[in-house]
Amino acid sequence: MLSLLLSLSLSAAPLQDTELVLIEPDRRRVLLASDGLIHRGRARRTGSGWEVWRARAWRPVGAGVEVTRHLLERDLLREAKSLARDLPKTEEGEPHTGAQLSYARWLLGSGLVPEGLEVLAALRARHPTHDSARVTLAKLKLPEELPTLRSRDAEEVKRALKLALSFSKKKGAAHRELAIRRLAELGDPKRTLTPLLSLGREHERALAAHALRRLAPAKSLEPLLQRCALDGSREVRTEAAHALAAVGEEGVILPLVRALSSEYSSVRANSAEALGVAGYPAAVPVLKAQLARLTSPAKASSQTAPPRSHIFVGKQTAYVQDFDVEVAQASAIADPQVNALNQGAVLDVRVIAVTSGGTATRTELAAVRAALASLQAREATEKAEED
Repeated sequence: MLSLLLSLSLSAAPLQDTELVLIEPDRRRVLLASDGLIHRGRARRTGSGWEVWRARAWRPVGAGVEVTRHLLERDLLREAKSLARDLPKTEEGEPHTGAQLSYARWLLGSGLVPEGLEVLAALRARHPTHDSARVTLAKLKLPEELPTLRSRDAEEVKRALKLALSFSKKKGAAHRELAIRRLAELGDPKRTLTPLLSLGREHERALAAHALRRLAPAKSLEPLLQRCALDGSREVRTEAAHALAAVGEEGVILPLVRALSSEYSSVRANSAEALGVAGYPAAVPVLKAQLARLTSPAKASSQTAPPRSHIFVGKQTAYVQDFDVEVAQASAIADPQVNALNQGAVLDVRVIAVTSGGTATRTELAAVRAALASLQAREATEKAEED
């Protein structure tokens, strides 16, 4: 009996070894299908098909999923590094826009999605209104972190919003563009996103302003204008100003023009910055007038001399300095002369010049000049294109 069991076990051993033979060994790979990325990470190919390492176990890629390409991750990363090094540069030393966009598309098409999103985020940081980058993102398959809505109830909307915020947290504008595609399914964007503009954290406010720019800029003008002038985050202010630009009507900047007369220098600086980002030509004469006010010399005072004042800090000691002798009717009277001894210091203060705001004024001045330069450069570019 023992010999029979031994012979059976020996005969079964080759069959077990045959099942474990791998067509493609365990390596970090990028598996691609015709419609995009399937998996990036550990993968192997057995006689029954491709398997991926997920949740501490080998699992098949799924029924009906066909792997059209499989590439080693290290080879892709090496090639990506070489392509990035050879990208043509502009005269300013920045990567050429068209070449950088093609490079980002290659990264996304090769399954290097995080790297591609990083390149698109850098491209959008230099060219916030670049439509080609947005079109590229619109064609990209949404990641698993942004699942579709299962229903339209309040809890599901809340869940989807939370996932979108988490996906875009502390990441670039490219991640926000993907999150906005999912936020578009939540219904009324004004009702869903406007509360985040004032109540959310910095990355939440930035996402809300960016999403409203894409979905409904004209429906949330008041909160967007408030973010432009009052928000402490430059990123949020910039996104809100881009949302105003998306409205396409110059009248939306009137509240920002009025805010240039605010008593607070920070509000004036933020408003000037927003006018430059929004890009409406009507803001040019207003900013020029503001620049003239900031750089004009102080008006001469009507007084003959600048005002001055002083303060005495010390003590006085009274003493008899002398006596005046008065003689009347054969009698002499000694009248004492009392004086005071002063000990201490006198601090004298006078106005030499008048400056307004100090560092805050310099910040405002820089914001006005930068906004004017941006608007005038844009105007010159549009004129050159027309000619």
